[in-house]
Amino acid sequence: MPGKPPAASRVPATSPLRKAAAAGCVAITLAACGVLRSAPASQPQHQPAPASRPPAAAAPPASGDGYALLPFARQQLTAAAALAGQFTALYGTYRHDQPPAAYLARLEPLTTSTLQAALAQGFTAPGLIQQRTAGKDNAVSTAAVTAIRDIGGTSVTFLVTARQDITSVGAASQVTTRYAVTVTLTAGTWKVYAIELATDGQAGSMS
Repeated sequence: MPGKPPAASRVPATSPLRKAAAAGCVAITLAACGVLRSAPASQPQHQPAPASRPPAAAAPPASGDGYALLPFARQQLTAAAALAGQFTALYGTYRHDQPPAAYLARLEPLTTSTLQAALAQGFTAPGLIQQRTAGKDNAVSTAAVTAIRDIGGTSVTFLVTARQDITSVGAASQVTTRYAVTVTLTAGTWKVYAIELATDGQAGSMS
């Protein structure tokens, strides 16, 4: 893997109403339109909703259109989820003989300038390059968006499960990692703003 994801940027906090809407109606409507795909049996299942969540706030409108409670349309959320999955797969795919500049160039069109700088700093670290070169490490990654963690005024954070098939000198392995990937809408275009391990949390705000 390209090392621990940068934690330079995090998701903005959301209001209780928006969090309730995301937990109650977003999973239902997005699952129906195919944005959230079923995870393999070996992946963690969704956790039950907290008991303190007001049941009325979590219920979708009578019309059945949960998107009425959200700042994004169905098509926007579908595009955002697709970007999160595409980026995560590319993030975990590399070759030991690939120049860092080539790796970063694949990610640049999908990311904000803030994340581009963080990725460049992490991926060009001498120790990481030497380790991969010595072991002739190569990795191919696939990714699946499994849930929405948070929704802000211009951003969405998805939980994404990535599976890496890694080969090195005389060995092969498979690694599964859960990420929190934040995408932000800028001038009508989605860009990946941050990626971090899902266990690292979501506190803080975008600067």
